[in-house]
Amino acid sequence: MPDEGFDRRSFIKACAGVGAAGAAAAAGIGMLRPLTDMDVEIIPISYPGVHVMRGSPAPYGLPIIPLEITDEGALRGVPDAFENQLQWYRYCGHERTPGALPTWDGDDLIRYHVQEERLRKGLDTWFADIIGDQVRWQDFPEDTPDPLFADFPGAGAPFQWRSTDQPAESTLTGMILRAPAEIVDFTAAIVPTQEEEIRDWMPQHPEDPDSVFLACASMCTHFCCVARFHEDRLAVQSGYGDRIFCTCHLSRYDPFTIDVYNRTIFRYPEAEEEGGDA
Repeated sequence: MPDEGFDRRSFIKACAGVGAAGAAAAAGIGMLRPLTDMDVEIIPISYPGVHVMRGSPAPYGLPIIPLEITDEGALRGVPDAFENQLQWYRYCGHERTPGALPTWDGDDLIRYHVQEERLRKGLDTWFADIIGDQVRWQDFPEDTPDPLFADFPGAGAPFQWRSTDQPAESTLTGMILRAPAEIVDFTAAIVPTQEEEIRDWMPQHPEDPDSVFLACASMCTHFCCVARFHEDRLAVQSGYGDRIFCTCHLSRYDPFTIDVYNRTIFRYPEAEEEGGDA
């Protein structure tokens, strides 16, 4: 677990002496593309994310996606809330995804999104009838109406962001939670000045002052499967009904605890210059 503060000076500071092979290994299997391109840089990044639980195969937490609520009540991701923030989402093959680059020319609204295979199997959940719609704060029930999760706080839904008209492999996916504001906590790795800033990324609507809306990427940092919240019976059976849960290899994340993580990513300069051809 990181033991250094999350501050602007250290946010993008280079790690001296990290070679290509060592950086790739430190990034974790399945998180980065192979080093097949000559024009590629390996860089260290630091980001706030939901806490990965001890014993999980995932090495890092899920990066936060800062949010704001529009005048119309829609929830919008803020891609420039922090310096070089879009780098947080460039893993699991998304290094050159258009939406993960500053050249993206679409909107920043988040929209309900579910994988095609899950739709084919049938989807019985509170957001089943609004897949593809913009996510609005008033959509959310106070708690997930599924009786399986009746004992666990909050409600959540999957979404896509900065990915309109993109193929599946170039889609940035995430999950958004409506949760009681009082249960969101920060680890000691988050310095107080940054805690205040990060809290601003979890907006509250004036008509719902006791709740916050918290969003994070949903690409599991283990093998890039899609983690979910309050959707899988296995999560309850395994004792993690109140956690973000990945059924593939049982990675667990605490969505109500914010931590800071340090890892390496690939950077393709030509992709940023050309607009991101994944």
